[in-house]
Amino acid sequence: MPTTTAAPIDPPVRPAEDLLRRLLDLLRDSRDIADLSRARVRRAFEVDFELDEGRLGFGERLCRDWWSSIELDPDGALGPSFELAFRPDCAGTFPSAAGICGMDYDAFAAELKAMGFEHESLLGENGRVVHENFDRDGLSVIVHTRGEADEPAGKRAHACVMRVIVN
Repeated sequence: MPTTTAAPIDPPVRPAEDLLRRLLDLLRDSRDIADLSRARVRRAFEVDFELDEGRLGFGERLCRDWWSSIELDPDGALGPSFELAFRPDCAGTFPSAAGICGMDYDAFAAELKAMGFEHESLLGENGRVVHENFDRDGLSVIVHTRGEADEPAGKRAHACVMRVIVN
């Protein structure tokens, strides 16, 4: 079990809500995945990306329980892809998502729909949502969500964006 210290956390370069808004701005002006070039991604997010084997990557701690990661892989095995994800500080844990839910799933989805993306939920067993698909000619956006917190029930039903994959 991770220990919590009283040490302050440096504020992130880009909070979760800002990262999601920047991604939406990038998608708004993109026709296909090729439009998510290294130069455009760098300009959109204004962070120092690391270059590793052709992929751009950036990550930082957002708050005590959450990290962000951004990756652009222009030459992936399944074609070019972009990913923005929020990950718990400790793998396998399920902290409250309040720290990453400044822009919740409903607001993010509404922006995509306003840009002309068509929406479809991919359902698994018992009607459980596996992920959300948004498609527009030339672009596919997959959104993974989770509830903001386990309790109370209202927070469990409040969906936060965990991961966005663009291809």
